[in-house]
Amino acid sequence: MKKILILILTLASVQGFTEEFNASTEYSRLETLYNHEIELGHYDRAIKILLDLDEMFPGETEILFKLVDAYVKKGKAVPCWIMLSPWSAATESDILNRKKAEKLLENKDLKNHCN
Repeated sequence: MKKILILILTLASVQGFTEEFNASTEYSRLETLYNHEIELGHYDRAIKILLDLDEMFPGETEILFKLVDAYVKKGKAVPCWIMLSPWSAATESDILNRKKAEKLLENKDLKNHCN
């Protein structure tokens, strides 16, 4: 019985590690694709990729900042939910991403109209 329990726990931990690795790989793949689309000026495609990333990693401030940046580059108003939702302030990087997004919107006529 003890051996079966150890085997189950071992398989479960290996499965969990595999899923985490796959998520990391998918994040990297989509981030590379996003960078490529931005370089080509395909902002709508870049936004779609970032929205997919946000679904996979909700609240990731780097993704939220890149969304604001892509909307600004496209010349489109930033959707309300991006700036109204609370952003993490767990790290200095999180705080900086929020400030950079606010600064981008300060300088544009694309401020969200939801405030």
